[in-house]
Amino acid sequence: CTELHHLLSCALSCTKLHHVLSQNREPHTFAQSPTELGSPSPPSCSSPSRLATPPRRLVIPEAPHEVCAGATPTVAEEGSTSADMHAQGPVDSADNFTAHIELNQNFVSDTLRDALSREAPEPKSKQSPRRATWRVFKGLSDQPSLTQKVLRDMAEEKAELRGFHGLIESARQPRPVRTGIAAKALEINPPSCMEKAAIEASLEHCDRVRRAEHLHLYLREHPVDSAMETAFMDSINEVKVHRPRFVAPIPCYSPPKFKRLGGTFKKAIQKRPDWVLETSLYKRRARECDSRMFYDTPKVFAKKLEKDFDNALAKVAFPKAVVRTMISKGRPKPREGSDTPRPEPKYASMEDIDIDMVMKEVKGVFKEHYDIISRLYTYYSITGGGTGAGAFSMKLNAWSRFIKDCDIIDPKSERCKSQDIDTAFVATNFEEGDNDDLNDDNDDQALMRFEFIEILTRVAVMKYGHGVKTFDPAEALKMLIEVNVIPNMLPEVLVDANTFRRERLYCEGAADVFAKYSTGIIACYCFYKARDAAKIMGLEHWLMFCDKSGLTTSLTRASQREAK
Repeated sequence: CTELHHLLSCALSCTKLHHVLSQNREPHTFAQSPTELGSPSPPSCSSPSRLATPPRRLVIPEAPHEVCAGATPTVAEEGSTSADMHAQGPVDSADNFTAHIELNQNFVSDTLRDALSREAPEPKSKQSPRRATWRVFKGLSDQPSLTQKVLRDMAEEKAELRGFHGLIESARQPRPVRTGIAAKALEINPPSCMEKAAIEASLEHCDRVRRAEHLHLYLREHPVDSAMETAFMDSINEVKVHRPRFVAPIPCYSPPKFKRLGGTFKKAIQKRPDWVLETSLYKRRARECDSRMFYDTPKVFAKKLEKDFDNALAKVAFPKAVVRTMISKGRPKPREGSDTPRPEPKYASMEDIDIDMVMKEVKGVFKEHYDIISRLYTYYSITGGGTGAGAFSMKLNAWSRFIKDCDIIDPKSERCKSQDIDTAFVATNFEEGDNDDLNDDNDDQALMRFEFIEILTRVAVMKYGHGVKTFDPAEALKMLIEVNVIPNMLPEVLVDANTFRRERLYCEGAADVFAKYSTGIIACYCFYKARDAAKIMGLEHWLMFCDKSGLTTSLTRASQREAK
């Protein structure tokens, strides 16, 4: 394709001037590039030994890089005039066009090969370049180097494709360019994409060439007519300026048009799914906690009570100490200033008492209030001062604070003074039996949870039993819880874990915050957790995290006790 384009360009240049100078009847004249046609007079070059008869000429608009509809070449026979050539009209088919190209191939290639193969002698010093160019084309000079230079400049000009034609050629390249620019460029030049406009442009170009031919013939007969010479140069310039360019039309992309359906359509708003606790980030709690649910259920407290009460009954001294208060060995003296009658004892000896029935009644009272008893024990154990494993057992100082907060000590009482309470603490901590596992876990200076049940029962019969208020241990325990413990509970103890989870923790807002900062929370947990096999965060690890992160400072108004 490149060779054919070059051949067509050269054929165009040769046939153009051959057309212009066809009336000269010089058999060896051929045309330069249209750029050189603007010289002072139309040049010609003769080579007597080359062509005896001019070949069939292909009349085609200059520099057609692409032949398309509207760029229809015409063929002129030897010796025909421009009018006859114009009357022939366009070639019938593409096959005839190809045949005419083959007829001119030998003439064009031989002529150009002869012109480019000549050696350029040194130009004469007294001969001006303009005069030398005139003599070369008239066959009067022996300097063909100028012809060679003209042809090379012509080839370079065809390759560069400067100006508007370069824009068209660039738009036709297979690269990602905007088709809108190329389409606009084609609209500016209708002959490049419209068949009718291309035919009209070709005919007008032939008329301009024919006018230049007539002027050239006139100048050969009257070379001294300056006015006609100026008219001839103007015609040559007009041929150069209005030379048509034919290119293949560029297919432009037009987006498909969609027909709007009837009705109105609202943009679908993606609704966020409802927040469900079972599928949230808290879902693992249902598998790991004792209740196998998200909240602590009464069933869990019942199991805890069963375990604790069985451990308490494992000590023989505990039920005997409780049942012994139901028998009066001499009625106690009434309190001074009190006219309340003393109750009568129900039993006269230990053999008359069903110990299992009495302890079952005591257990029933604990079952009714065991959630409060559990929170009391946890609060006073945690705030007792320990940070390790002993933080979950109630030390003596925590027990003393509990007795003081609940206003249990009665200095005027016969069996509920301060020293009596301390004696009950020591008696409860006494370890008996051969349960080595339980004794190993039991701290001698602290109360475990089952021991807390035992000492509450002892203190209840000491304060309200022995006939002071009643001889029934279950009734005395109920009075202690309802009169002394529940009314004097601290606000921190009143906080129910299930209420906090339901109203503060298990909600969508808190879950979103935890999900947003989950990466940092998990990183902190992994850093502060225990390094042993359990790999859990104990109380001491939690307190260290609160201290290092600044949660328990004067600025946050949160103390270590509140963190516990």
